[in-house]
Amino acid sequence: MNRRTLARLALVVSVAPSVGCGDSNATSDTDAGSCVAALRGGELVITEYMPDPKGSDADGIEWIEVYNPGSAPVSLAGVGLVYSKADGTDSKGHLIQDSVEVPPGAYMTFGAVTDETRPEYIDYGYGTDLGAMSNTSGMLTVRCGNVVVDEIIYDATRIKDGVSTTLDGQVSPDATANDDLATWCTAPTDGEPYFTTEYGSPRQPNAACPLAAPESCGQCYDGGVLRDAVGPQAGQLVISEVMANAGLTTMTVGEWFELQVTDGEFDLNCLQYGSNTTKFASDPEARRCCSSPSASRSAPATRCCSRRSSGSRPTSS
Repeated sequence: MNRRTLARLALVVSVAPSVGCGDSNATSDTDAGSCVAALRGGELVITEYMPDPKGSDADGIEWIEVYNPGSAPVSLAGVGLVYSKADGTDSKGHLIQDSVEVPPGAYMTFGAVTDETRPEYIDYGYGTDLGAMSNTSGMLTVRCGNVVVDEIIYDATRIKDGVSTTLDGQVSPDATANDDLATWCTAPTDGEPYFTTEYGSPRQPNAACPLAAPESCGQCYDGGVLRDAVGPQAGQLVISEVMANAGLTTMTVGEWFELQVTDGEFDLNCLQYGSNTTKFASDPEARRCCSSPSASRSAPATRCCSRRSSGSRPTSS
């Protein structure tokens, strides 16, 4: 049995009774732990994790990302990584013994690979020490001796095949803020994958999480605040131009019509046209932000939304 295996077993034995939050065996967040950096609670922050790589777990790599919010490098020698069930049982751990540092304001990734086989997006390999993460729920913990430096619990609502789960990019990485499941979301998939068909932002700042879609078209977000949507009244939105026979493109692509705002301010959330009106009412993106007529239907949801005033001439295709 090699030194690393012995260290891993020692870590699991030492944390097994005290993995859960608020355990009497764990020291206060203000106490320093026994790792080389003598870390206290919150001096490292879990910001991203990949529990469900594309395909089988044997083909993909599970990983965890940690952020250093401090102004000085943090030594990871003696720091423990622990994975367990959401209730803290069946814990498995890995004790970092190498001379590894997280620079200030930087992210570091830890993956289920050996150091010899780790890809470019993984900074440190913990092998098989943490076992396989559940795709439905679990707990991830960073420890310095008996001190819980950071700990998160996740569930199936934030898990997607081949997509990492990220802390909201608009939330400053914080070991208290990341306790709230509402600050987590799956990474966007409209950009380039970080590896073949897997999406996330390992070793990079996270994207902002989209706002939760309102339950109906009656409400929308304005500057990040949920309010009642104001729909157009009769005569406020007028059809002003039509292209019924586009000669250079196919009929399904080239046809379009133009709308003109004639009076007042209103929102276009869930505005319907044509016969398939249920399509728009069931689309969460169509009702998320309070939208102006010039907003593209395909534009991503944002936290800054506006109304359209009279005199504007939106074009719809």
